[in-house]
Amino acid sequence: MTRSDLLSARTYADVRKQVTEASTLPPHCYTGQDWYDAEVERMWRHSWLLAGRVEEVSKPGDYHCIELLGEPLIMVRAEDDAVRVFSAVCRHRGCLVRTGDGNDKYLSCPYHGWTYGLTGELVSVPGMREARNFRLEDYSLARIRSEIWGGFVFVNFDRDCAPLLDGFGELAERLRPYRFEEMVVTKKFVTSIEANWKLWLENSREGYHAPVVHAKSYQRFYQKGGSQEWRYSGRPGVWEMMSGPNNDGLYLPLQPTLPMIEGLSAEDLETTHFAIYYPHVLINVPPSHLAFHQLFPHGPNATTVVTWFCFPKSTVSLPDFDRKVGAYYEMVETFLPEDKTISEQTQRGLRSSLARAGRFSIHEQPCHSFSNWLLDHVLPPEGGKP
Repeated sequence: MTRSDLLSARTYADVRKQVTEASTLPPHCYTGQDWYDAEVERMWRHSWLLAGRVEEVSKPGDYHCIELLGEPLIMVRAEDDAVRVFSAVCRHRGCLVRTGDGNDKYLSCPYHGWTYGLTGELVSVPGMREARNFRLEDYSLARIRSEIWGGFVFVNFDRDCAPLLDGFGELAERLRPYRFEEMVVTKKFVTSIEANWKLWLENSREGYHAPVVHAKSYQRFYQKGGSQEWRYSGRPGVWEMMSGPNNDGLYLPLQPTLPMIEGLSAEDLETTHFAIYYPHVLINVPPSHLAFHQLFPHGPNATTVVTWFCFPKSTVSLPDFDRKVGAYYEMVETFLPEDKTISEQTQRGLRSSLARAGRFSIHEQPCHSFSNWLLDHVLPPEGGKP
C-alpha cells in the first residue's frame, strides 16, 4: 500500500458510515508499521497521555522512569513538592540518566557523570572546563509538558497543545464526586500482550464479547450472566462513558464487603462506569473504588497494559481491608488472561493475507466512535498533504 492510499479518506469510507452499516478498521491499521508510525506522528505525540499516578513519586527526591512511544521519560518530585516530567536522555552523549525507580538529591548520568538537579537543570559537568561557548543552562534535561488531575499525571509531547482540561474538563467534572486524588494505589497488574494497543482498548470498551470470551467466568461470578443493559453518554470525539448496573460491571462482588464512596448520587451508587478519554485513558469506576488501564504501545504488534486499583484512604485504613479486598481483585485476575488470549488470537488473525475489514455490531458503538476519532486524527484534512 502506498502512503497516499494509506492516508486516503477513500480507503476508510466504509468505516465512516453509521454503525449499523459501517465496516471495522482494515487489518493494516492493527498490523502495519507504516500506519503505526502515522498514528505516532499525527495523533499520539499531540494528545494528552496517561503517564502514571503521583504516588509513584510520593516524596521529594523520588523518581520513576517509563518509556512511552519509545521515549524514555523520568517523573520526578523535587524539593518544592512539584511533580515534573523530563526526557531521561542525558544531554551529553544520550545515555539514560536513570532507569527504574529510586530516590536521590540529583540525577547523575552513569556514563560521564553529568549531573542534573531535580528540576532538570544541569548543575555539574566534570571535564568540561576547556569547552568554549558552553553554558550549563543550554543543556538542561528536555522537559515534557505535564499536568495533574485527580492524582493522575498526564503528559503531552506537543508544547503548543491546549491545556488538559480544555478537553478533559467535562469528564473530570462528571467524575469529581469520586475524589480520585484522595485515593491510593493498592494493586497493579502488568500484562504484556502480543497485540496492537487498539485491540485492548476496543475490547475494554464493549460488552459484546463478554458472554463469549468470559462465559465460564460469568458462570463463576454472576449466576445470571450479563444483561447488556448499557447506557451511553459523553462528548463525541473527546470522551465517552458506558454505564451499567453494578452486577454487570465486573468490578464489584455480588455482595460487596467494602464501603461505597461517600457523597455519590443514588444513580452512581447503583452503577459502574467505563469511561474513555481519547486516545487511551481507560477509567473503570464502580461506586467503591477506581480501576484503570495504562497502555504502553511498542510498535504495531505489542503492548504493555498496566491495570491499577485505587481505593479511598479511609477504606484502605480499615482493619480488615487486606482480607476483604481479594474478592475485588479476583475477577480482574480472571478476566485479564482471557482478554490477553483473545487479543493475541485476533492480532494473529489480522496478520493473515486473507484478513479483511469486518462489520460492527450495534453493541460496539464505542468501538465505532473510536475508529472514526482515530481517522479524524491520523488522516490529513481534505486536500491536505498525506
